[in-house]
Amino acid sequence: MRYCIACGNKLLDGDIYCGHCGAAVPDWLREAPDDDEGSPSEAQKSVPHSAKQPSEPNQPRGKSDENKREAEEKHKGALKCPACGELLSPYENTCPSCGFKLKDASEGAIERLYQTINSIEEKRPKKEKTASTDISPTDKKIASAIKSFPIPSEKEDLIEFLSVANSNIDPYTDVHDVSKISESERLISKAWKSQFDQAYAKAERLFGTTREFEQFKLMKDSKEKELEDCKKSVAISSAIPVIISITLILGLWGALFALRACGITD
Repeated sequence: MRYCIACGNKLLDGDIYCGHCGAAVPDWLREAPDDDEGSPSEAQKSVPHSAKQPSEPNQPRGKSDENKREAEEKHKGALKCPACGELLSPYENTCPSCGFKLKDASEGAIERLYQTINSIEEKRPKKEKTASTDISPTDKKIASAIKSFPIPSEKEDLIEFLSVANSNIDPYTDVHDVSKISESERLISKAWKSQFDQAYAKAERLFGTTREFEQFKLMKDSKEKELEDCKKSVAISSAIPVIISITLILGLWGALFALRACGITD
């Protein structure tokens, strides 16, 4: 069996790159005969000293067998450092053994944003009540937190961020009608819409030619149509009373003219 010289994970026959950490597999290691018994092959014995070959593949450095089992129980399916194979806590962003910096080891971007929003919400005063035409201080902070949150750069985080932002955009965001949406709700929804537009533009630059991006193009078009339809619906609803009033006034004038005409004829 062959192991990656960077992270110590097992390699499959024909691997050019490690399926775990992405490190390139050297020619001498690819050509080494498979050893099912686990004894080192001649090719493995001749590993250059500069190569990082762990003495115990898949074993975290600096931990005894007992500690390893304990860590694995605590972090089942846990993260491993891609540089040295060390088991990591979900809350660690840097490997304690080799110092390798990880990308959001425990959580994605959207989880961190929700944590920020929840922390603001928890501090909302119990007596904080505002009219539908006003915007509460807490909601202003939430909207500000959403708008100032950095757009993710990693593809997986960006895809999740787009989906969540889209789902938080209220269809009546562009409508100034408190019977449909309060000013606080509209402010927060506009913040999500702003972030969605920025994330969409970033996704278009990063992977705009892929099939994955097509679903977000459809998502964006659908949301824009929904916003436009709601805007038109409210505009029509607002116009109907005016049209009825004008019709009634014209009808009354017509009736008056008709009566006057009848009086003149008589």
